[in-house]
Amino acid sequence: MSVLPFVRGVDFSRNQFKVSLVPQKAYSEHPNSYYIINDCSLCNTDTAGPVSNKDGGEMSNLRWLRLNRSQLGSLPDEIDQFQKLEVLTIAHNKMTALHSGNLPALSSLRVVSVSHNNLRDSGLPSELFTLKELHTLDMSYNNLTKIPDELLKSKSLIVLDLSHNKVSTIPGALLIQLTGVEYFDLSHNELQSLPPQLRRMEHLKHLNVANNPLQHYAFKVLDKLTNLTSLNLSATGRDFTNLPHIDKLVNLTG
Repeated sequence: MSVLPFVRGVDFSRNQFKVSLVPQKAYSEHPNSYYIINDCSLCNTDTAGPVSNKDGGEMSNLRWLRLNRSQLGSLPDEIDQFQKLEVLTIAHNKMTALHSGNLPALSSLRVVSVSHNNLRDSGLPSELFTLKELHTLDMSYNNLTKIPDELLKSKSLIVLDLSHNKVSTIPGALLIQLTGVEYFDLSHNELQSLPPQLRRMEHLKHLNVANNPLQHYAFKVLDKLTNLTSLNLSATGRDFTNLPHIDKLVNLTG
């Protein structure tokens, strides 16, 4: 008996998808559980069967999906059948762009990780940033040179990771809109300054700007972030011994 309607999570990491996302036959003795099907080159041969509309429909209750290290160049077409999906992790793949056609159907997404891909500025569709439930977005380790203007629409964001890209500026208007962000990682980019609007992020608790060529004047805004509990300044020329007005950040623990 197929229990696909009861499956809530699937880990397809470390496969090499050529034909389909999900095998034709997927069974489990444990309803309301999840599958871990990885390191098996799933769907890597011409004999692998494609997902039928019936199988995709039966998995419509899927809540989380991992497709890490699966040689993906794009989002699988079948993914828009999982309309209750809340967590999508597609890290360590070969994607240069996300196709906007899949995203409107995934309106329940709360967590998206596309880290360790080859995403470019033009490869981020505006639909990604209009997901109303999205609170965690990891775009680290890609080829982004700027922060998308549409990101300011992601007003529910709490965690934002843009580390290990090639970003050189932060739009001030963006920070005015993302006042709910608590974790912000901008490390390993090409930032020379931090906009004064950073002080508007009044809920910010964790800020990482390590390994950026920040100018000395860039640090003046930091003393306004009085809710910070964690601040990483590694390889910026500043630390807690020479940061102006560090005494104002009374909640810092490291």
